[in-house]
Amino acid sequence: MEIDDILKAADFFGMGFYQVKETGEFIFADSIARDILGIPQNLEEDLSKHSIAELYILPADRERKIKMLDESGGKPISSILSLRIHGEEKLIFNFCWRCRSNEGECVAGLIKPIEDRVLFPKLFDDFPMGVYELDDEGKIVYYNRKALNIFGYTESQKKEILFKNIAEYFVRKADMLRFRERIKIESAAQEVLEFKKADDQIMELECFTSKINELTNAQWGMIHDVTKRERYFRALDKMPTGYFYIEYDKDSVDKHRGRIIQCNEQFAKIHGVSKEQLIGHNVERFHLNPEESEKFYKLLDIADQNGLPVLNYPFKIRKENGEIVHVAIDARLVKRNGVLVGREGTIRDISEEVKLQQQKEEAEMRLQKTTADINNLIHTFLHPVMKFSGNSELFHQVAAALFKSIQPKASPLPAVKELGKELLFKLNALKNNLRDIDKEVSYTQYRENIQKSNQQDALKIKNFKEKLEDVISNFDNSLSTEKSTILLGSIIRDTALVVMDGLISIGHFDQGKLKSVVKEDFVEFLQNILFTNLMHGVKTLGYETEIMKREVEALRANLDVKKERPNVQFFKHNIGKMVEENIDHFRAALLAKNIEIDYKSSGNLSAEVLQNEIDRVISNLLHNALKYSYTGSGKYRFLRIRLHEVQPGDLVELSIESFGVPIKRGELEQGKIFEFGYRGEMVYAVDRDGTGMGLADAKEVIKKHNGKITIISRPVRYDGNPPEYKVPYLTRVEIRIPKKR
Repeated sequence: MEIDDILKAADFFGMGFYQVKETGEFIFADSIARDILGIPQNLEEDLSKHSIAELYILPADRERKIKMLDESGGKPISSILSLRIHGEEKLIFNFCWRCRSNEGECVAGLIKPIEDRVLFPKLFDDFPMGVYELDDEGKIVYYNRKALNIFGYTESQKKEILFKNIAEYFVRKADMLRFRERIKIESAAQEVLEFKKADDQIMELECFTSKINELTNAQWGMIHDVTKRERYFRALDKMPTGYFYIEYDKDSVDKHRGRIIQCNEQFAKIHGVSKEQLIGHNVERFHLNPEESEKFYKLLDIADQNGLPVLNYPFKIRKENGEIVHVAIDARLVKRNGVLVGREGTIRDISEEVKLQQQKEEAEMRLQKTTADINNLIHTFLHPVMKFSGNSELFHQVAAALFKSIQPKASPLPAVKELGKELLFKLNALKNNLRDIDKEVSYTQYRENIQKSNQQDALKIKNFKEKLEDVISNFDNSLSTEKSTILLGSIIRDTALVVMDGLISIGHFDQGKLKSVVKEDFVEFLQNILFTNLMHGVKTLGYETEIMKREVEALRANLDVKKERPNVQFFKHNIGKMVEENIDHFRAALLAKNIEIDYKSSGNLSAEVLQNEIDRVISNLLHNALKYSYTGSGKYRFLRIRLHEVQPGDLVELSIESFGVPIKRGELEQGKIFEFGYRGEMVYAVDRDGTGMGLADAKEVIKKHNGKITIISRPVRYDGNPPEYKVPYLTRVEIRIPKKR
């Protein structure tokens, strides 16, 4: 290209054209170049007196430019020259190449001042962010006071950073190369990168960088120290709770509409996307229901008016994949200078909590329905039980009165053993009388001389005599064998019933010859046995019915254990009287098992209690002592009951001791024996009936009375070896309740 053409092009673009020797002396400079470089416009001026090398602030910069030309393979290069012209630092855009002149090889170039790029950054000297400029080689050609401070330099050290290559400050060269490549492609970039300060400390800078123009790789931009912020954000990323900050759009009609400016990993995870997919976007696209969003915003405004955040607000969002997530939001509005700018807060995934709560509510509903059904069943069952209990008591009273009116002279029955002997004596007498009748009247004579009906009666007498002989033989054997009181009483009852049935079957035993067979007091004697046994059975049935009622009451109490009953009042009751009444209630059953009752009390002690419930506890404990009592003979068949005050007199203690079925050590230590429905392992070994409700109910009742219940179960012989559950165990149940609530 001819020099004239270059001058025309330079003039068109407002650029100056110059030529210099290898050493830097000017060969040619047009008027624009002279003006830019401070060379006099006098055409008579000897240009060789002026050298571009003298204008460089750092001479080494020109040496690098020459080297770059040598390595360019003849291609032009562009760069930013930092020159001192008439004592003032200026930045000059330079586009240069090698060429030939009249004086031989030279360097030619086009230059244009970029004073606007110098004056503009000066405005940033007091800017709170660092401002910098790099030439196309990456050297720092401008920085403001904040940038100097960020890199750890003082005002006196500002020349130490000038013309240093920015690569020296990168922690990782790969980061620099990637960032520069991104700028080259996109013209601008924003990223957080790690740099080294002057003292080699690591810092994190948020860089906003762009190319100066398309003709050069020179860059300029701003930096901001975000080391603390990034550490804070990294800490947030490790949190199990999602963090967010939303900046509101100033121009939006909806004042709560905005973009996610910052969030942590957990926030993004809850929404089913990455942080990069959330930052800068409107989070409302994840909201499930616009109406719910409006309710939340209104609540935010109300809370803000009171200077409060919104806490634990239940909300539903829809993840990117369509899945519904239940979250709890803690949020507050953010204001600057009284102006609403956004909101921030945290969210946590409560989907599992909501699911569990729903399951809990469903389970509670099922439990309530089941409880109601059971209560209805209990009510249905308890009504006939109570009716039967009342009827059995009434029957007992009526039967006793009837028996007394029919047999006014009847004396009380003797003890069981003596009663058996007397019955045996009377049966033998009856057998002998029947034998005499059989001898006196032969079966043939009856058949010839009396009516057919009388012949049938004679046959019945003969058959009854033979059956009676078998009954007497069996009964005699039973008396001669050691039997328990209960079993012997049953044998006597059964024998009396068979004999009475036989007498009724032969008919008219009070007429004719039969009158001598049945003595006047014999039928009354049998009736006395049967009536007494019947009344005892009715009384026992009533006792068992009462036990059944109390078991049902315990079941109902356990079902209602979670229900508050604020109107329940505790009244003062005589505990001694309650214990005595329960002992009387169980006395017949205890004595029937030959269990001796040993009861001692320090007086009629009273306490503020719920009478029905404490009475049920006492009944349950006595029933257990009876039910699980020792079945063998000897000294272990007793029930020891003690009632006394515990000093200094503010507690009442009731203890019940008996020998019976063992309670294993583990069942006591782990409290299993008090679990509702649990029955000790050993009761199955000895085949004892039970429901497992008595002790559980007792514990709940005593707890309600602010008392304490304890159980001790130990073998009669213990030498420190593993327990033997085959030997008798002494079990002691102790309850303590305060006298006053």
